[in-house]
Amino acid sequence: MGKFPCFCGNVISDSLYPSASAGTLRWQDEFETCDREATKQVAEFLSAIENGNRDEWISIYFSPPYPLDIANHEVISDIFTMAFNAKGHEVYRCSECERIYLQDEFYSDKWICYEKSSS
Repeated sequence: MGKFPCFCGNVISDSLYPSASAGTLRWQDEFETCDREATKQVAEFLSAIENGNRDEWISIYFSPPYPLDIANHEVISDIFTMAFNAKGHEVYRCSECERIYLQDEFYSDKWICYEKSSS
């Protein structure tokens, strides 16, 4: 995203990582879909290792120039990252007024704003 202005005039930015203003919301069905996909891909990766096809599997699953000399635990971490990056809604919180901006659809520029209740 980079940065955008909040209705209060504050600029919300996710330029630094980790960001105290940025997060991801996944509904339970999205989370379960991501988890199942990651688990399936990890099982296929482990099977490829056992069958001596590790590098071929990596080359097919990841886009070049993904390194082949990477440790297996890092490959598994990247599998989970890819699976969980496929679903969800980005969420941003203004540090000044605490408004929440929820992305309407993943990878879209449409945002729904929720204002903190004064109760």
